[in-house]
Amino acid sequence: MKVVCLIRDEPPLRYFANRVHAAHGVDLVVVEEPAPRSSGTGRVLEYVRREGARGLADQVRVRAGGRRGGAGRRAMLDRRFGDLWRRLDPDIPSLVVRSVNDDEVVRRLRRLGRVAVLDHGTSVVREPVLGQAEMTLNVHWGLSPYYRGVRCTEWALVMWDPANIGVTVHALSREIDGGAIAGQARAAVTSDDTVRSLDMQLTYLGTEIVVDALGRAAAGEEIRFVEQDLSKGILTCSRQWSSLLGRHMQRMERDGTLARMLRSPSRGPQPIVSLTSTPA
Repeated sequence: MKVVCLIRDEPPLRYFANRVHAAHGVDLVVVEEPAPRSSGTGRVLEYVRREGARGLADQVRVRAGGRRGGAGRRAMLDRRFGDLWRRLDPDIPSLVVRSVNDDEVVRRLRRLGRVAVLDHGTSVVREPVLGQAEMTLNVHWGLSPYYRGVRCTEWALVMWDPANIGVTVHALSREIDGGAIAGQARAAVTSDDTVRSLDMQLTYLGTEIVVDALGRAAAGEEIRFVEQDLSKGILTCSRQWSSLLGRHMQRMERDGTLARMLRSPSRGPQPIVSLTSTPA
């Protein structure tokens, strides 16, 4: 079975494709680069609406390569991912598209024959792309069904629920992050963590689940998928996030809130699915 990765050109997603390639070989990586939805000024205003002025200032500092924020971010990526986040392995055949649902993606999948489609960080994958795959796996930053959609790490923190920050590897389906689950892992949350450091940990953990699943499939083992009960959680979308919540999250990262949250969470760990066991 051929392996195809669907990603965007971002550090943790490059790591995902490179790690899978190193373990099993990737036959095609599809890189989604959506067309800009607004002018440069419009994008800045949209970012300020979502994250607030302080969030914009933090982002500028992180992107400034010679400044402390940028250096700290690169050091974090190095610690978590080694060198595999820096660029896509040039040995992997690649296709750059505006959308992972582009007709050319469908044609390339059809030519490859039996394929496993692995998605991390793109827009929603739809038919007929799904119809070309023998197996699909999506890496989702969130423990489904408790947290589905976008910014699941942030929403878990807003709800004082650090025990249920984690990653889900599930089959792609018409339900957003609602496909049957192959495996999950909880984040090891510490008082020094940030949303960014937690999400990078989730990519690392989710990638290892995918690598393990592909190895089992190659050995002839059937991967057991567990259906979700979507009534047990929430589905969040981009428009539910606001600059007020963004500022709240920044304060939480600065003022020791996470340490207090770990001592007194809103609830304990909810059942999750292991790749090799029943929900626990």
